[in-house]
Amino acid sequence: MNQFPGHYYLHENGNLIYKPLFTTSQADLVESPCVKKFWYIEKGDRKVAWTIVIEALASGADLPRIKALANLWGLTAEDLCTYIPKVSKPTPLQQEGLPLFIENVLGVDPDTWLDWLGATPKGERPDFSSMPRSEEDA
Repeated sequence: MNQFPGHYYLHENGNLIYKPLFTTSQADLVESPCVKKFWYIEKGDRKVAWTIVIEALASGADLPRIKALANLWGLTAEDLCTYIPKVSKPTPLQQEGLPLFIENVLGVDPDTWLDWLGATPKGERPDFSSMPRSEEDA
């Protein structure tokens, strides 16, 4: 994550851009016609990091940028298992973006992956040895 609090914003051209808090205000982002969506983030906030990549992907962000941020922030399949239970009421963008992330970043069929996770008894840790993986990771 970034060293300073700031905003990630999704430009209408698909670029996902970071701006430190001291260089831009929320009002600037709201007023800009080029900004499709923005998120405030602080260093170490993993839930917001997941929200950014999933919602930005659903909003049309460039896939290479999403993959780069997922790699930089350590947003792995195992980590996703920690994130999902923290979202009690997923937004429509999160509902749309999650399968896109699983398919395009993790490289796994979303239905297969979600079925695997859903088979884990509530309150128990998933069996990562049986987790569906991409052909590259297998």
